[in-house]
Amino acid sequence: MSNTSASKTRSRTMTLLMVLMAISPMASVEADHNENWFGDYELHVDGTLYEEVEVPFPSDVDILSCTENSWDDRWSCELDIDGDGNFNYPDYSMSMEYCDDSTGSWACVYEYTIPLMDEGNYSLEYYVSGLDPDTNYTVYLNSFVYDFSDPFDFHTYASEVFESDSNGEISIEIDEMYWDVSNSTCDGNSQIRLNWVDNGTQALQSQDYFAGWCEGEFHVTTELDGEEWESDPHYANNIIDCEMDGANWYCSADNHDNDGEADRFMLRFDMDQREEDARGEWTYIQHTTTTRV
Repeated sequence: MSNTSASKTRSRTMTLLMVLMAISPMASVEADHNENWFGDYELHVDGTLYEEVEVPFPSDVDILSCTENSWDDRWSCELDIDGDGNFNYPDYSMSMEYCDDSTGSWACVYEYTIPLMDEGNYSLEYYVSGLDPDTNYTVYLNSFVYDFSDPFDFHTYASEVFESDSNGEISIEIDEMYWDVSNSTCDGNSQIRLNWVDNGTQALQSQDYFAGWCEGEFHVTTELDGEEWESDPHYANNIIDCEMDGANWYCSADNHDNDGEADRFMLRFDMDQREEDARGEWTYIQHTTTTRV
């Protein structure tokens, strides 16, 4: 075949392909059913949108500047600890989740943490969008709740086929899926997974967590030569102030000049790391060590 003939053949082939793409219903932009793909969703707990809790950085701490990192979505900020308006010792930098200076001064979210749930029975409803329109999906739901007083985790599982509407959206609420939370509940989560019915390929998967108050006491003790054995707690020094966000305490401390002024911030402690001492003051356990025998 001559070069001219080959060129004409390629031209006719490309023209035919363009015509087929124009008239084919697959010309619309849709997800490939043979590849993993993540849609958008919202979880509503008792009718309220589930969101992680914002942990704000203290507004009374001077922030000189913040820069968004090029390697992730976090921010690096310079703190003015001594209040002289310059970044020098004992000043230092901290990593933040998000920062904004649209008001003329920096305001930052230090991090996001999972919500703390009070006692109750909570319904779960998912709203999924960004899917292929008028398409069947198998929805798999799992709900886990761990309770301090129950040796067995509470677990429910359900699966059902749903068809997306013409906008590629699905509303999912199944009676068997809920969070049953008591004061002794420690934590739990809900998992959602969507698969295309036509070939079983996964379209979406995600998981949302919560924390509970986890109230209760252990009734098992260990004794060595007739004496009860316990690990040794080591307490944080010079704590100035603490605020609770989600299921954690976030504290400031005087770790530099010992002058009663906070110079370290966002020290995080779990709820069970807070104890009241003999003087009626709150203390915070940094870590525990095993007693040497």
